[in-house]
Amino acid sequence: MHKLPNIQGYSKHAKTDGNPRCVAEVSFQLNNQNIVILEVDTSDNKKPLSTRVLSLKDISQWNHTDRAKVLELVVTQCLRWPKGILKNICYKNSTLNHPRCEEKSKSISESEISKWSNRLNLLFDTP
Repeated sequence: MHKLPNIQGYSKHAKTDGNPRCVAEVSFQLNNQNIVILEVDTSDNKKPLSTRVLSLKDISQWNHTDRAKVLELVVTQCLRWPKGILKNICYKNSTLNHPRCEEKSKSISESEISKWSNRLNLLFDTP
């Protein structure tokens, strides 16, 4: 879990309630690929932002410099993924739409979770 950086002149590092806006990161290896999944907290409904799934060229560079630069750009680009840098540091990067939340119950059905899981699996099955 990472906090988005506080950059002078930009406000997207914080949610509307003043709490820090965080990014969840999950990283793992799959078929000799370094995979990172990023999810920005948009629970304040400030702006929708899809999950990002990255197949990184260099995990060491990600850990030392690239992650910080990407998170900085998310703030300065008003909660948008910085496509230019992602294109340079990844073999492949994809968005993954969130499962739909049912309006009345404010919950996500098992069917929606299953569809989301299938979309995620498809990202790993394609070259």
